[in-house]
Amino acid sequence: MKRRRKLTRAARTNWRRVDGMRDKDIDLTDVPQLGAAFFKRTVLWPGTEKQITLRLDPDVLEFFRHKGPRYAEGRGARAHLAAKRPRRVIR
Repeated sequence: MKRRRKLTRAARTNWRRVDGMRDKDIDLTDVPQLGAAFFKRTVLWPGTEKQITLRLDPDVLEFFRHKGPRYAEGRGARAHLAAKRPRRVIR
């Protein structure tokens, strides 16, 4: 495990200053405007995750375990499903 270096005083975020800022004080000149073309490609997220108990055949479980140490979080399953199912697009 890597050790985190302590930040110098100059590198720390001044949260009091940030909290005291008003919206009009924030410089947004480097933030691109998102037009209709951007939102045309957006995908509807399926919603919040649900915790379940699931019985799997040993070979299926081994398939997901080979995906890495976080196999139980379902990321492999989502990618697998996304490859098999057409995306729903917000219009």
